[in-house]
Amino acid sequence: MPYTGFEGYSWINMTTHANDYVRKHNPAVIYQANDSPERLSVIKNFTRFQQDLASNSLPQWSFITPNMTDDAHDSSVTVAGEFLKRG
Repeated sequence: MPYTGFEGYSWINMTTHANDYVRKHNPAVIYQANDSPERLSVIKNFTRFQQDLASNSLPQWSFITPNMTDDAHDSSVTVAGEFLKRG
């Protein structure tokens, strides 16, 4: 997901043309119950995961789905494995 609260259907990194995002990576935004500014503010991308983990501030429930590069759809199982190791 490109940024917190993103509700779009797709996103392309215009610099690298990699790490594409598609809506199936964020099913929470499909539901109207999650489209308020308050709910969208807690639907975050993965960039702060390590910081939230270190500060013991992860949410009670998380859904983590890698982008099209890191899930090996647009790359290889080696790239997906590296994503899992970085986690």
